[in-house]
Amino acid sequence: MMRRLLHSPAMLILCFAAMLLAFAIVRAPAFVLDHALAQASDGRIRLGDSRGTLWHGSGLLVERDAGHHRPWIELAWHVGFSELWRGRLMLALAIDGQAAARAAVTTGGFGIDLPGASLPLAPLVRSLPHPTARLGWNGRLHAGGKLAHCSWKFACDGRLRLDIDTLSLSVLPNARLGRYRLDIGTDAAGLRLGIDSAPDNRLAARGNIEMRRGGRSKGEIVLGGERDFVRQIGAMTADIAHAAADGSLHLAW
Repeated sequence: MMRRLLHSPAMLILCFAAMLLAFAIVRAPAFVLDHALAQASDGRIRLGDSRGTLWHGSGLLVERDAGHHRPWIELAWHVGFSELWRGRLMLALAIDGQAAARAAVTTGGFGIDLPGASLPLAPLVRSLPHPTARLGWNGRLHAGGKLAHCSWKFACDGRLRLDIDTLSLSVLPNARLGRYRLDIGTDAAGLRLGIDSAPDNRLAARGNIEMRRGGRSKGEIVLGGERDFVRQIGAMTADIAHAAADGSLHLAW
């Protein structure tokens, strides 16, 4: 009976359909990612000039702004299946021809290795839903570091360093702010963020923030720089910051 079932027309059709489905998945074109990005971003982020497949391809990431699609970054990606027998999927993503970021994905979590990548900051900030993301941020973001043993609840061990060059804010009369560095450390207990800035910044910032897994956080940030500029910020943040004798602003919680 089993032999008759295996050689039945229904089983042959099912096997043929499974083969067609597998072929369609393996050969899925890269523009499938464009559809996914458009759905996730409400049409703001698209993948243009896509080439290759869903698993090995490239394309130009563009942002819709004021009715126009503006180029953002060139992407190239590769999904490796060589370690699938160990339950691990390998991903590589390169931005504008730079060294590729690599990720290893398993059923229990993932790890990420960022050898160093640079990209324009503005489209990234504009993709955030918070109102402050609409203030005209500009600059360039440089990211590097490594995250290991990350669970799907995003508990990781590792460090990341984010450098922001030529940060500016278009809503200000003088848009230039300066250069900043964020050092991020994370482990099972939570996340620690260190903030520092270049000494010649128009707006200087330094501080530390600690966020625990339970949702509690504490931190202190000190803002300094051009006195008139810091005074304007102090007027806007009087409910959460206090001015020190040297003119700097202190935020603590």
